[in-house]
Amino acid sequence: MYRKVGVVIRPDNLKLMAWYVLIVIIFLYYVIEMGLLMAFGNKFWSDELDYVWWLQVIWIGVLLIDMVISPLKAYYADGLLIKDISLILRRYLKLEVYLDILCILVIGVPLVVGNVNATWLKLLWFIKLYSIDRINDEFQRLTQLYIINNTIFLVCKLVIFSIIYAHFMAIFFYLISMYLYNTNYYGPNTPNIVWVYNSWAFYQIAFLEWYRIYAYIMYYGIEFVTTIAYGDITPKNPIECLYTILAFITQAIFWGYILSEILRLLINVYSFNFDRRYHHFALNYKLKKENVSETTFRQVQQHTE
Repeated sequence: MYRKVGVVIRPDNLKLMAWYVLIVIIFLYYVIEMGLLMAFGNKFWSDELDYVWWLQVIWIGVLLIDMVISPLKAYYADGLLIKDISLILRRYLKLEVYLDILCILVIGVPLVVGNVNATWLKLLWFIKLYSIDRINDEFQRLTQLYIINNTIFLVCKLVIFSIIYAHFMAIFFYLISMYLYNTNYYGPNTPNIVWVYNSWAFYQIAFLEWYRIYAYIMYYGIEFVTTIAYGDITPKNPIECLYTILAFITQAIFWGYILSEILRLLINVYSFNFDRRYHHFALNYKLKKENVSETTFRQVQQHTE
């Protein structure tokens, strides 16, 4: 028999929800950072160390605090709210604590070493998806009975997915073009048949600062996700065309997921409105059958509205 302690944090605590939002922001920061490191390497990393090193320290501090909070968070299991501190702690120490320690290390080690090669450790940051999936479940459970809140949650989730998808689609397209250009893959004529050398943003894309290049390739990524494009960025050789074909296939899968989520939301809204009308009709029928007074009838209607 486990001892019960009253210091646990309920899953529906609003402050805990705000904390979850901060954890998601940190997750997104390092996911986007990983793409930028892949594309721009030391150019991006040196600027990050010079200007926002303090942000990395803050994020590490937040993750350390999260390790203190996590063993105090109640959770649902088979529909039951588990508030036993011993069970909560056992669940956290089983796996999550090791993932949290590893995530802090993959952020802290490159920061201390200051070497761009050490940043490849940050690929391990994607194990944080385990915690993000649980956060998603908590938000889903919290908003499932509130149509407006559930709609806002779904829209935010789809926007986040779209940004990540556009980010990596753009990064990979840029990396392929730069590889062809730097290796002179097609011989002396290579610069004329690679996208990155033939695109202009008040100057040739290949020779701009990294943040200006990223702005332009992200423009391509958003075009790709939204399917609204103007033809100014197009594949210009077989390898870029092959990548674009594969990207179109993944885009179909991505949009299939988005449409399924929208359909699920519409079904929930319709079911909610149908149930509400049905119960309202049944209540009115019951009140009239019991011959309640007009004043009571109106009060009950106002309360149920």
